[in-house]
Amino acid sequence: MKKVLIITYYWPPSGGSGVQRWLKFTKYLPSFGVEPHIYTPSNPNFNVQDDKLINDIPSETVIIKKKIVEPYGFYRALVGKKNSTGANFGMTNTNKTSKVQKMALWVRSNIFLPDPRVWWVRPSYNFLKTYIEENDIEAIITTGPPHSMHLIGLKLKKKLGNKINWIADFRDPWSLIFNKDVLLIGKRAQRKIKKFEQNVINGCDKLITVSDYLKQEFEELGAQGKAYSITNGYDESDYDDSKKVAKSAKYTISYIGLLPKISNPELFWKALSDITKTNAKFAENLEIVLVGKIDPSVQQSISSNGLDEYVAYKGLVSHGEAIQFQKQSDLLLLAIPNVVNSKGILTGKFFEYMASQIPILAFGPSDGDIVKIMKETGSGDILEFTDYENTIKVIESRFENHLKGFSKIEGEGFKKYSRKQLTEKLVEVITE
Repeated sequence: MKKVLIITYYWPPSGGSGVQRWLKFTKYLPSFGVEPHIYTPSNPNFNVQDDKLINDIPSETVIIKKKIVEPYGFYRALVGKKNSTGANFGMTNTNKTSKVQKMALWVRSNIFLPDPRVWWVRPSYNFLKTYIEENDIEAIITTGPPHSMHLIGLKLKKKLGNKINWIADFRDPWSLIFNKDVLLIGKRAQRKIKKFEQNVINGCDKLITVSDYLKQEFEELGAQGKAYSITNGYDESDYDDSKKVAKSAKYTISYIGLLPKISNPELFWKALSDITKTNAKFAENLEIVLVGKIDPSVQQSISSNGLDEYVAYKGLVSHGEAIQFQKQSDLLLLAIPNVVNSKGILTGKFFEYMASQIPILAFGPSDGDIVKIMKETGSGDILEFTDYENTIKVIESRFENHLKGFSKIEGEGFKKYSRKQLTEKLVEVITE
């Protein structure tokens, strides 16, 4: 079998969105003649633990773990949050945080470059240059964020040259990240990040990312001729028809995953509130289920619209439980971050929503990659965050269809996004 080394920060028992892409690729790589070797920290700092994901790791996988030194312990001590994790940075509302928290966020974004995991680069390089040669590794794959993983690949490629092929996988943009203002990234840090990014783009043999829009962005930065789009997807085994679940008697609208302030669909909550005031049957049947980490600003929007009585907060759950909540729903809410440069965001959750065949109501850019896929698969509706009128129409229309018993999305267009088919595309890039 062809041996491939995958360098990833997120790996089971880490849960959440960051782990899914390469866990699922790894699950199916052996069926295409590739033996995966995983290099990951032995002491990562992650927000969600999901031990059940370990069951998806194939027996052929070789897993190497090395200790990482990172400054999040210092951050927790500084802001007085012993149970906080690195992922909490993404939820920070800089308008309402303390001066100490703002300072810690600024340090994280401007001192530890390109990110706080950068201290893992040198020791990883020193270990892996020998490991690769002793184990006949033919290709390495680095996946970010954290994008410091790519710096490990860059050093290895410079050392080993044509002895190794290097693929850089970008699950998110780097210098063009959509939330750089929230992260308080200064001009000096941005210049340095751009230099790191350019070195990686120039140094890698192939570059893959999660959407056509991001592929185009990386091509404009210099990756012409070696950039590929391989989206996220869904695992067919998670949607086995034999794993049926009982639905609630209520009309259940669910959101599953991280819901930060920058993704808050404020007019959606207002629309729901207004419909409950004019449609007694809707008010009688409405149930809102929020699964995952929900920003306090979102909870405030829900409360100010008088929806608290309809809402059930489920908190963080395992990936398997998240799938069950999807299947129990009648409408799935999706919110792309409402910021500049969000056209290329295609989360794994979106494809899992599609696979559940439950109608999706998404809020995001009208010219983003998600629009094309939703039209192609007939998986639901996507609206601008400011489109109050059509939000009302879509909710009322979906509720009426539910009452008539037409609540499932028909068609099989989503099946091209199965993890196994996407892994086959990955193997083509590896072996090209």
